[in-house]
Amino acid sequence: MNLILFKMEKVLEKWLFPKNTPNVTLDALYLQLKNNDFTPVIKAFTDRLETIPYSFSKSEQVSGSICFFGGVFTSLLNYGYIENIDGLFTFALCYMLIDHFLDDNTINAEEKDKCMKEIYIFMATGEKCENKLINAAADRYLKLVAEVPKCQEYIMKLFKSELEGAKVQSSNKLDREIYLRIAEEKGGLTAAVIGSIIGLNSEKEKRESLRLGAVIQLVDDFLDFHDDYTLNIYTLVRYDLEKGNLDEYVKYTIEKIDELSNVYNFFKPILSLGIILSVHDNPGCISDELNELLKNYDIFDKNTTKYTLIDWFHDKLYKYIDENMEVDL
Repeated sequence: MNLILFKMEKVLEKWLFPKNTPNVTLDALYLQLKNNDFTPVIKAFTDRLETIPYSFSKSEQVSGSICFFGGVFTSLLNYGYIENIDGLFTFALCYMLIDHFLDDNTINAEEKDKCMKEIYIFMATGEKCENKLINAAADRYLKLVAEVPKCQEYIMKLFKSELEGAKVQSSNKLDREIYLRIAEEKGGLTAAVIGSIIGLNSEKEKRESLRLGAVIQLVDDFLDFHDDYTLNIYTLVRYDLEKGNLDEYVKYTIEKIDELSNVYNFFKPILSLGIILSVHDNPGCISDELNELLKNYDIFDKNTTKYTLIDWFHDKLYKYIDENMEVDL
């Protein structure tokens, strides 16, 4: 084993269990987590979502809940309590609406451009119009930026980054550094919005949350490879794969996971498993040597994919609520 793989193995040993570890399965993890009462936090998302005049798919609900829970845990890890839970939901709602709209290949470019211009004007001025995305989140957005004016700056930057990314990712003619910058900027600004909502004000807190967001985006892009490929979206994952394999991408991302602040140790096993699942879903995407190392931590069976996990997470999310008492937060 070469030195780089040896270092990667040492990182993985810190954050993951080898696949043959007794009783390490997703259902075992779920049963263990059930011993903790997550009802208030889960209902904080599901109850608010039910009030939104918009029909969300199962995939949208899962991605929105992950954004929301990411904000909740970021607050818990920094403070020990949840700061501005309503604001965190509002941002998750905006993220769900815009991100999925931009990725919807049933909507033509002209319609998307018109919609995005209307959203930009609304975000900048607060002026509403007959736009279903705006109407779904308008009142909540205006309330959030009134309460936390600083977050508007980051939301606008993230919105511009999303638009720039959508244009860049329609082309395969750019260089690797541009695709990397787009991914890390989008993820970093997402974390910056969350940080502003919960009040992470010091330069160190901002820097560490930006790094977390960038890594989350790199993992998310890998997990979304099949969807992006279908939509003809070019991310760094697709760029690297068309140039050869994803060894450099995987090594870089695992290294960045390990380098995150100790404050975010909670996220490190989750993000590492995201890399493992992505490799699991894309056989042949990395070299045989790297694959031999990573498969030691692949706890997913042959029928498990990102899509089955979305169904699993969605079903467990709502089953958990059904099994527990109602609690408002």
